[in-house]
Amino acid sequence: MGTNLSLDLGSLVNYVAGEILECKITLKATEDGTYYLIGALYTANLEYISGSLFGALKVAGEAYAINSTVETSTWDLEEDDEEEQDCKFTLNRTNTILGLFLYRLENEVPSFDDDTLVDSITVSLVGTAVEAPGGFDISALMMMMVVVGMMGMMMKQVSGK
Repeated sequence: MGTNLSLDLGSLVNYVAGEILECKITLKATEDGTYYLIGALYTANLEYISGSLFGALKVAGEAYAINSTVETSTWDLEEDDEEEQDCKFTLNRTNTILGLFLYRLENEVPSFDDDTLVDSITVSLVGTAVEAPGGFDISALMMMMVVVGMMGMMMKQVSGK
């Protein structure tokens, strides 16, 4: 993957938790539609870090997006349109792998069950060398993370908490 989603950082970035990670993300539409961007953090062993899921939220009155655990913004694009988005992400971990996922919205609101995963990309955020294995498709991890999250929500509903 990586032809419809790109990042201007390269595959390895020196990053310290709590600092602002400034980057430019380019989204490319595969067909007319509404798109959104989700991110998550992974360990060096490509295990999802619980609670790290976020959306890219465009800041009102500004030309950049931030990471938000509550909301995500959307982009309305026509087939083959490209949109560049400046981002300022503040993440709470160092020595992790940042996974970014471009989805096409299929209904009114974002839903991993219904929406189409268009593309994904990874970047290693390091204080020391931690690199994702080459050629690894992180989208399978995203699907596993969604299933685990849904199981957790169902367990809370069953237990009444």
